[in-house]
Amino acid sequence: MWSVGEYRVYKLDINGTVITDFSNPGIVFGLTYDGKYLYGVKEEPIIQKIDINGNVLTSFEVPRDYIRGLTYDGKYFWCFGGF
Repeated sequence: MWSVGEYRVYKLDINGTVITDFSNPGIVFGLTYDGKYLYGVKEEPIIQKIDINGNVLTSFEVPRDYIRGLTYDGKYFWCFGGF
């Protein structure tokens, strides 16, 4: 599983032990994983596509501000929050 902190993004095992980590590329409010890439929500209404080494590959705007959570169902992104 993956977790995001203020300065680092962590890959954790089932016991919460850190397997690997990398510098947080600006993700603030949400993180999801599609099995190959991570996707994170920035403070702006932007989702970043990130590889598991922490490289931002692309980003795109979303039509809502104040997104506070993010998940992916294999076809769509689902965002929590927004006004």
